[in-house]
Amino acid sequence: MLANENRMVILCHLMTGPMNVGQLHKRLKGITQSALSQHLTLLRANRIVECDKQGQSMVYKIVDQRAIRLIETVEEIFLLKAAAGMPPDGETNERK
Repeated sequence: MLANENRMVILCHLMTGPMNVGQLHKRLKGITQSALSQHLTLLRANRIVECDKQGQSMVYKIVDQRAIRLIETVEEIFLLKAAAGMPPDGETNERK
């Protein structure tokens, strides 16, 4: 479920706080609103996120503590790599 890059990016954005589909879509590049809705449906079905109706829109938030810990760990790894001057994607700094 969380091996999908788009779903991980969605969760990273939701770590900043609850958002509706429109707010998420503005932050995500290269993903249609339809695809975003499908990813959110899968995340809901797996009880990783929940949504609450607020006015005319549905607001999504992360509720799975394991997913929260995973995102926090990934963020920490990237911060440590950045502090060490390492590229985030595992490439070396050597020229070919």
